[in-house]
Amino acid sequence: MFKNFGFMDQQEIQKIAVEALQRQEKQQSRQEEKIALIEEREATIDYGSAVFEEYTSDNWNDKVKKDRNIYNKFLSNIEEGEAVDKITLIIKDFLESAQSIYEHININPETYGFKGLMLDASEAELNLESQRIVDNFFNKHYFSLSNSERDKLYMEQSLSLAKEIVLNEEIEITEAMEHANKAIIVEKLLQEVNFPKPIYYRIQELMTSPLYGEIFEQEVLVDKWNKFKDKSNALSRVFAALI
Repeated sequence: MFKNFGFMDQQEIQKIAVEALQRQEKQQSRQEEKIALIEEREATIDYGSAVFEEYTSDNWNDKVKKDRNIYNKFLSNIEEGEAVDKITLIIKDFLESAQSIYEHININPETYGFKGLMLDASEAELNLESQRIVDNFFNKHYFSLSNSERDKLYMEQSLSLAKEIVLNEEIEITEAMEHANKAIIVEKLLQEVNFPKPIYYRIQELMTSPLYGEIFEQEVLVDKWNKFKDKSNALSRVFAALI
């Protein structure tokens, strides 16, 4: 009787030992998965920091000093006064929105155009480059396109905006369509000026990356981007009315 009990006890001990070993193996497997995930996250973060320098307020200020020359090209079409002051405040609010995105993602600001021009460049040089940037952008994204290409790219968005303009401002559809087309191109320009393509693509990646979302405040970035888009849309409507 004691021998059978000893045998059964030994089997029970062995069963417990096997189960403990299995639990240990599962825990080790989960730990290895966690380590792999952390390494993947670190690799993603390291990739970003390797490609993009960190944000500095000095570089942001340098960027704005150049970019303001582009905004001034639109403001040059109206006389100094209350209207200019109001638009200047809209631009200030718009730029603060863009700056907050750069600060949040900690990426050093990039400038669109002005290649080879230093901050101490003459006013004439900065004005000439600003005009070149605006002209080239409109030529590339509108004037150089055929009617069918324009329709394919902009018709749906133009119609939607034109309908909104007609309902809210009671102007003719032809005039509304013309304004809508201008506003769409200006908004594309504003986005490109503030977030040149490498930065823009990085922002889109971060807003949709599950890894980024697990580590950083992704919803804050999405909210900041949406606010920037709203302000960009509003400013583009103002600038479109000036050209």
